[in-house]
Amino acid sequence: MEEGVPIESKMISNRIEGAQKQVEAQNFESRKHLLEYDDVMNKQREAVYACAERARRSRQKELILDDYVGGILSGNLTNSRRRTYTLTSGM
Repeated sequence: MEEGVPIESKMISNRIEGAQKQVEAQNFESRKHLLEYDDVMNKQREAVYACAERARRSRQKELILDDYVGGILSGNLTNSRRRTYTLTSGM
């Protein structure tokens, strides 16, 4: 086959079209997951900024920050216990 000559085969064209659709579907899913991740990050950012603003305006900064950090740690421990229970109880 000579260079620069277009390939004219229905089978090859269909395969290429199918591969392009698969790549586009994968790219769509990647963008979708990226947007979901960005939404979560934005919510977390807003929560942290709100806490920082409350602490900045408050006279009891240590109590607010202790409460915030305590809530985060408590949530992490609860989630950790759930994962451990799920992993060990499923055996």
